[in-house]
Amino acid sequence: MQKQQGAALIIVLVLLSVSLVIGMSGMNAALVDERLAGNYRASVQAQMNSDSMMSEIHSSMVGDLGENFNKLQSDMGEEKEKIYRWDEITALLEFTSTFDNTNKLKVKVKIEGEEVIVTTQDDGTNNNAVRETVAIYRKGSGGTGSGGDSGGGSNDNDSNSGDGSLSPFEAPVVGCEGVTSGSGSTISSYRSSDDPWDKDQPEIYAGPLVRTTSNGADVELTGGGQVHGGVEAIGKIYINSVSVHGNVIANGNVTSQNSQNYPVSGNIESMQDIIINNTTKVLGHVKAEGEVRTTQWDFSVGESIYAGGRIVSPRNDPADHLVNGNRDQFFPYTSPGLTQLEPQGCDVFDFSGNDLTQEMARYQSELGSQGSITVGSYPNNEWRITPEKIERYDETWNVRNWVEYARSQENFLLADKAAFYRLENLKFAGSPVLRISGGDVVLVIDGDFITGNGGNNINGSVVIDDDSSLTVFVGGKVSLGSNVKMPVTQTFSSSDRPTFSIFSSYESDGVGVNVDGGGRVVANIYAPYTKASINSGGNLFGSVRAKFVDVSGDGAIVYPSNSSPETGNGGGWQLVGWQ
Repeated sequence: MQKQQGAALIIVLVLLSVSLVIGMSGMNAALVDERLAGNYRASVQAQMNSDSMMSEIHSSMVGDLGENFNKLQSDMGEEKEKIYRWDEITALLEFTSTFDNTNKLKVKVKIEGEEVIVTTQDDGTNNNAVRETVAIYRKGSGGTGSGGDSGGGSNDNDSNSGDGSLSPFEAPVVGCEGVTSGSGSTISSYRSSDDPWDKDQPEIYAGPLVRTTSNGADVELTGGGQVHGGVEAIGKIYINSVSVHGNVIANGNVTSQNSQNYPVSGNIESMQDIIINNTTKVLGHVKAEGEVRTTQWDFSVGESIYAGGRIVSPRNDPADHLVNGNRDQFFPYTSPGLTQLEPQGCDVFDFSGNDLTQEMARYQSELGSQGSITVGSYPNNEWRITPEKIERYDETWNVRNWVEYARSQENFLLADKAAFYRLENLKFAGSPVLRISGGDVVLVIDGDFITGNGGNNINGSVVIDDDSSLTVFVGGKVSLGSNVKMPVTQTFSSSDRPTFSIFSSYESDGVGVNVDGGGRVVANIYAPYTKASINSGGNLFGSVRAKFVDVSGDGAIVYPSNSSPETGNGGGWQLVGWQ
């Protein structure tokens, strides 16, 4: 019996020991978890501190970037890199900070060529966690938005200067793989800051209004329309009953079926042949590296005819096609010395190293979905979006007030801090009103952006206040029908941002962006992987760059020739990266 009691004591002691070990192990794990949580909290806090510091620095500089960078460079002297305490940088740039403890807050400024790299760092204010934020400013950057056109265009009137810093919205109508027009369509321009567009007295744009950029990409203009500017094609150009108030320039053949009722007010130039199959009237010169051939006796040229090959004509003396006593300006078998247009890619907008599809994927990975919205569906006919929140007006009798739908997801996804909302779809119904106010808003739409036709809001169903802008990234289709009536005419806001920008990452050989039904859309459209169609009386006031562009059925694209914002920072410093 005594032996059994001794054995029981031993078993109890063993169990107590095991329990003690387990308990100590649990306590140790809890302590480790607590330390990990504390370290993570400290790391997050340090990152927030660093981000906030950078935000304060950027906010202090945006009023006059040039002046503030001059202060930095003057203070640094010959040094290419300098570390400032937080109180030193606030004093130098003359702004008030919200930070109390500044002992371990540092700012490093580094100059590399035409770039200034600013690094903010929380160097251990919280459990010695060290995190940093980097912003890159580049001199000579122009335009607005989050990136630039890195293409290598071939003319002075296009933004594609090859410096990777300009907005793609500075080029009027670009169909990378082709442009077609027909059925009374119009491609024109006006100065939106002066007066509304007058179709009877349009402005004649000095540069090419219509361009292609890919090898073999053609332009086909038919159907009694108007182009109030020039046309350029990497491939061929075909014109039939369309007045062109500018130059016609192509790497491939240029073929004209125009009668004298549809003149070409500028020049016709081709790196291959020029073929005239009607009584085309050219007010400028005709120059071809190959042949100039006409089947019509009444074909006329105002200035000169050059051809690297033959000049073929039904006239006994082909020089008789020249008018105004210019018979001596006739040069068969003479090279006109033309310059070939250079091709470029379609998706040229540089989002800090990402193309559009990559950038869209990044937004979707970093932002949470906030559902779908139907604007105009009772009881929510009216919606408004600000940098803080989305609200809907509830028409039901017991509410009749604004109701919050979602809060913004503030992020540095773009070069500038912006208010983001991520939606599954955005659609219009009934008589919708969507108002953007209070600042700059970015919508990321995974699916479709569909406005449809109908509605009776003659004063505008999409209203963007003068101090605000709307940028939309769309993964699905875009269809802007008569439900879109925009009262604004300015394509840039008072803060020199594009008022309404649409970036479509939709990939299709069919139509991915459609403007029709008499809608009035004031927007810049960027759709490098799909076709953009403006038809059935649709009016687009702005610019379009798409894989393919079609204007037909009395559709119109009217480009504001003053769409490049006139700011004091055009050749100064611009934020080009934030990480």
